[in-house]
Amino acid sequence: MQSKWRSFLFLLPAIPALLYYPLTQRLRGSFKNDHFLPHPSFSIEGYYTRITADNGDTILAIFSTVRNKTASKPHFLHFSYIPASSQTERIVADVYPDTIKPELFADTEEGFSLTGIDGEETNQQKIFGRYNIGEDRQSYHITVPSNDGSDLDVTIRLSDRTQWSDTNPRGTPEGIFSSLGWVLPIHWHALSTKSKAEFTIKKDGQTVAKGTGWAHVEKNWGVSFPSAWIWMQSFKLSDTGKPPTASFALAGGSILGQKAYLMGYRSVKDGVSWDFRPAYTLMPFGVRTPFISEYVDGKSGIFRLSTRTFTRKLELEAIGPRDHEGYLPLSCPLGTGHDNTFAYETFDAEINVKAYEKEDAVLGFLGGSWRLVSETTFERSALEFGGAYSFKAAK
Repeated sequence: MQSKWRSFLFLLPAIPALLYYPLTQRLRGSFKNDHFLPHPSFSIEGYYTRITADNGDTILAIFSTVRNKTASKPHFLHFSYIPASSQTERIVADVYPDTIKPELFADTEEGFSLTGIDGEETNQQKIFGRYNIGEDRQSYHITVPSNDGSDLDVTIRLSDRTQWSDTNPRGTPEGIFSSLGWVLPIHWHALSTKSKAEFTIKKDGQTVAKGTGWAHVEKNWGVSFPSAWIWMQSFKLSDTGKPPTASFALAGGSILGQKAYLMGYRSVKDGVSWDFRPAYTLMPFGVRTPFISEYVDGKSGIFRLSTRTFTRKLELEAIGPRDHEGYLPLSCPLGTGHDNTFAYETFDAEINVKAYEKEDAVLGFLGGSWRLVSETTFERSALEFGGAYSFKAAK
């Protein structure tokens, strides 16, 4: 029993946040906040969509901004097409427009747009890409030069959004912590854990890829980026055209001497829709607690994590190629801008997730044993090692 009370002590860091939350909601307008909208008062903000095509290909689109007048390359627009087959050539485009302009639409269901633009005069502007974000539908139209000099024309349409929260259409992986604003240095929100995707990719006027798949749609915003981080996402694909039977997403790492993770595991087959967040996933000063432990080896491509509440437990292992072999290098929204390569991402990782529930416990959580209720092995998964967790970025 004494050890159980000791476990409660590790939850104390959440108390100030819980007290601050009602005040935050009163100041910002109750529970109607939509955190996928732009946050212009924060210095970094990035929007990220990963599509897993029915054949296993990956399509990636990023619109990212650093609001710092002294930043080098303050705006970043990325597109990549990563075929499942190594025999097919990758397409990668990294563009740094003069600005990424947000625009709110009058109809709230239509949402807003982000446009990557070069030039200040309207009649002399070059538009690299436009991202329209509505309540249920999103779309991209990207016209950029690829890194090999080819002209790309990309159209993406997303529909049938599956919200992160079962009970709140605007709920985020952070839960109440998403409204803590400046109290936390970085925030993460997944608009959709699963959306239908249609895409067409043209290179020098010729269609090189066209098809359907499933999209994960997210963003981050804040005042500083982690010094070390892990990000991963995957679908368990079923028959072509049918929704994935399971999904998993995780983001977290180290910032200001603390470590924390956010994650969500969904399994239709097993009826599991679980989220894990601080205070359970908080590692004060990087120290493991009774609720969470991790193992990171970026050079070997391995990440393991075990976390639990008093009634649920999740164990995961992610294994990607060694030595960042075949990983996609990405610029990150650091305070100095996007003039960096601080993240390396593979789309060929395998993630194994096991979910347990406590049974035969006193009062539902004291004593008892853990019963496995769901297990999924995800293939063709996205796994990113960033900052100090990447042996290349840390050099």
